[in-house]
Amino acid sequence: MINGGYRMALYPVFVTNLLEGLYDKGYRHLGLEGICQDILPGDDLRYLDNVKGKEPRFANLIRRALDLGYTIFKVDSFGIKDSEQVEELRNRMEQFPDEKILIYISSVHSIEAQLHESIGRTLANKISEELNVNPLTIGQLTYTEKTSAYYESFLYKNISVIEPVVFVNGIGESYYDKKYVPDWNDIHVFHPRSEFYQGRPSWLASSGNELVSVDVSKSGLKLPVMVFAMGDGDQNADAIPYDVVEVTEASKDAVLFSPPGKFDAVMLSANGASKSLSIVIPETGKKILN
Repeated sequence: MINGGYRMALYPVFVTNLLEGLYDKGYRHLGLEGICQDILPGDDLRYLDNVKGKEPRFANLIRRALDLGYTIFKVDSFGIKDSEQVEELRNRMEQFPDEKILIYISSVHSIEAQLHESIGRTLANKISEELNVNPLTIGQLTYTEKTSAYYESFLYKNISVIEPVVFVNGIGESYYDKKYVPDWNDIHVFHPRSEFYQGRPSWLASSGNELVSVDVSKSGLKLPVMVFAMGDGDQNADAIPYDVVEVTEASKDAVLFSPPGKFDAVMLSANGASKSLSIVIPETGKKILN
């Protein structure tokens, strides 16, 4: 069980990078908080209209999971549906005893401990107590950059890493700052600070994504302009893009990160005018930043 949710793009990107390796180790089911219904192989993914937030990186996680062969089911973390959720997990475990389950859930919902009654019981707590299963819980929220250093832990501010890492102590336990961080997760991930390439964080280049630049100045559209990397032919207003970026200066291109393939770069001006450009993103394997 990994926390993170669907609102901050870095977290689903990290989980997306884990999917293939976890699949090779027997994981076949992906539970997601942030979808309104189960997503099955063969479903029309062009619109993903049951995805909360319409966040491209969260939608890309779903696309990648289905490409690999995962079965995706919705997860409710709190509320009256908790009992139904636990029963669904019990049934899924009994039906597929040799297949592992990965759950990607938001914020505190991966905490196994009993929280204050005003918060309620988390799904991890219910799994532990009602299914008699000790879920492996992974936290990636504490040790990651914040909008201000004021909100960052002392430990994170004084450790520099170049890729997501887990520190372990002498007996193999995940290390964390016990003085300031509650013992809520089994594993604590330290994320590196973002490096930027033409205004975009370099971690967008992971998960098999490639970079393409679009010269917005040639469109004749009035700035600012939003540029969407849409699937070939997916220009419906409800479709979720593979990437989106805003261009505010005529001298700067729109830098998009998307998996290799054919896409439409849809440019939308603040005054409502729009244009589209068909682009092909080749698979180069080029690293944006080391």
